[in-house]
Amino acid sequence: MDNKLKANNIVYICVTIIVCFVIFSFTHYKIKDRELMSQNIEKAITKDVDPLAVRCSYAPNDDIICITHSFAPTGKK
Repeated sequence: MDNKLKANNIVYICVTIIVCFVIFSFTHYKIKDRELMSQNIEKAITKDVDPLAVRCSYAPNDDIICITHSFAPTGKK
């Protein structure tokens, strides 16, 4: 009985560590993604590139702002 209890505790500890690692990894990924997008937008502004186009490259496919932006005329002929 005592060995089974120790084995269960080890399993619970390992699962808890894995869940914490997954949460940390996802959070870290999202933070770095936003930092990279911010840097790229700043570079786009200095190079006279549309910052909204840079933002849309990071947005999901169903982002309403980017869909509208893609159908808007660019003003170039």
